[in-house]
Amino acid sequence: MTTIKEIALKTGFSTATVSRILNNDLTFSVTNQTRDAIQIAARQLNYVSPNVNKFCDFDIAVIFSINPDEELEDVYFIRMRQIIETTALKNGLRINFYRNVFDLPKSVNGTLLIGKFRQDALNELVEKNYLRIY
Repeated sequence: MTTIKEIALKTGFSTATVSRILNNDLTFSVTNQTRDAIQIAARQLNYVSPNVNKFCDFDIAVIFSINPDEELEDVYFIRMRQIIETTALKNGLRINFYRNVFDLPKSVNGTLLIGKFRQDALNELVEKNYLRIY
């Protein structure tokens, strides 16, 4: 199991900085580059918070309907991605980002759709049991 110290060594930041970012300390002010570097390293090292419910073993697909260039230019979507990644990491959820609903693997336990989607894409999700309409 990866430790905060290992992430600190990989990123060059202190263990205190790594800990505060991974524990989503809202009072801690750091640059987005620092936050991103630590979160990327944590994902690469498969870090799971020790405070996580060990029974929480889900694969979540996150699908943005906008193209990657639009996402990178819009602070709203950049921040949304950061919040999703931080929340998933903190709660032990495995998330993967996809651009197309037709590319989802069978291992997906749930989906998070962000944006507008065509009816055929939504039908595909319902058909594969990734989306339930009540």
